[in-house]
Amino acid sequence: METAAFTRDYLTRFYGDRVQVEYADVSDQQAAERYKELIAKAEQGYCVYPLVFMGEDLVSVGNAEYYQVLRFVRRYFEVVGQP
Repeated sequence: METAAFTRDYLTRFYGDRVQVEYADVSDQQAAERYKELIAKAEQGYCVYPLVFMGEDLVSVGNAEYYQVLRFVRRYFEVVGQP
Protein backbone atom coordinates (compact mmCIF):
# COMPACT_ATOMS: atom_id res chain seq x y z
CA MET A 1 0.00 0.00 0.00
CA GLU A 2 2.84 2.43 0.84
CA THR A 3 4.46 1.79 -2.54
CA ALA A 4 1.20 2.63 -4.31
CA ALA A 5 0.82 5.87 -2.34
CA PHE A 6 4.43 6.87 -3.01
CA THR A 7 4.08 6.06 -6.71
CA ARG A 8 0.75 7.90 -6.96
CA ASP A 9 2.20 11.02 -5.30
CA TYR A 10 5.24 11.21 -7.56
CA LEU A 11 3.45 10.39 -10.80
CA THR A 12 0.83 13.03 -9.98
CA ARG A 13 3.62 15.60 -9.65
CA PHE A 14 4.89 14.78 -13.14
CA TYR A 15 1.70 13.91 -15.00
CA GLY A 16 -1.17 15.43 -13.03
CA ASP A 17 -4.52 13.76 -13.54
CA ARG A 18 -3.38 12.00 -16.74
CA VAL A 19 -2.15 9.12 -14.57
CA GLN A 20 -4.07 7.21 -11.91
CA VAL A 21 -2.58 4.71 -9.51
CA GLU A 22 -4.93 2.27 -7.84
CA TYR A 23 -4.00 -0.25 -5.18
CA ALA A 24 -6.22 -3.29 -4.83
CA ASP A 25 -5.65 -6.14 -2.42
CA VAL A 26 -7.16 -9.10 -4.23
CA SER A 27 -7.56 -10.99 -0.96
CA ASP A 28 -10.39 -8.50 -0.36
CA GLN A 29 -13.52 -9.99 -1.95
CA GLN A 30 -14.81 -6.66 -3.36
CA ALA A 31 -11.45 -5.89 -4.99
CA ALA A 32 -11.20 -9.41 -6.37
CA GLU A 33 -14.64 -9.08 -7.91
CA ARG A 34 -13.98 -5.61 -9.32
CA TYR A 35 -10.73 -6.68 -10.98
CA LYS A 36 -11.56 -10.30 -11.79
CA GLU A 37 -11.10 -9.86 -15.56
CA LEU A 38 -7.63 -8.38 -15.09
CA ILE A 39 -6.71 -11.01 -12.53
CA ALA A 40 -7.87 -13.73 -14.92
CA LYS A 41 -5.42 -12.39 -17.53
CA ALA A 42 -2.60 -12.71 -15.03
CA GLU A 43 -3.57 -16.15 -13.83
CA GLN A 44 -3.35 -17.62 -17.33
CA GLY A 45 0.35 -18.04 -16.73
CA TYR A 46 2.63 -18.21 -13.73
CA CYS A 47 2.30 -14.89 -11.90
CA VAL A 48 3.61 -13.51 -8.66
CA TYR A 49 1.95 -10.54 -7.02
CA PRO A 50 2.09 -7.57 -7.23
CA LEU A 51 0.66 -7.14 -10.69
CA VAL A 52 0.95 -3.83 -12.51
CA PHE A 53 -1.54 -2.99 -15.24
CA MET A 54 -1.66 -0.03 -17.56
CA GLY A 55 -5.24 0.05 -18.67
CA GLU A 56 -6.03 -3.53 -19.63
CA ASP A 57 -2.39 -4.51 -20.25
CA LEU A 58 -0.35 -6.46 -17.71
CA VAL A 59 3.05 -4.72 -17.74
CA SER A 60 4.81 -6.11 -14.68
CA VAL A 61 4.63 -9.19 -12.49
CA GLY A 62 6.24 -9.42 -9.07
CA ASN A 63 7.52 -5.85 -8.95
CA ALA A 64 5.73 -2.54 -8.53
CA GLU A 65 8.80 -0.46 -7.66
CA TYR A 66 8.35 3.25 -8.43
CA TYR A 67 11.16 3.62 -10.98
CA GLN A 68 9.97 0.61 -12.94
CA VAL A 69 6.41 1.94 -13.06
CA LEU A 70 7.76 5.37 -14.06
CA ARG A 71 9.53 3.77 -17.05
CA PHE A 72 6.25 2.20 -18.20
CA VAL A 73 4.42 5.51 -17.89
CA ARG A 74 7.14 7.41 -19.76
CA ARG A 75 7.10 4.86 -22.58
CA TYR A 76 3.34 5.11 -22.79
CA PHE A 77 3.43 8.88 -23.16
CA GLU A 78 6.21 8.63 -25.76
CA VAL A 79 4.01 6.32 -27.84
CA VAL A 80 0.95 8.55 -27.60
CA GLY A 81 3.05 11.66 -28.17
CA GLN A 82 2.47 13.47 -24.88
CA PRO A 83 5.07 14.58 -22.33
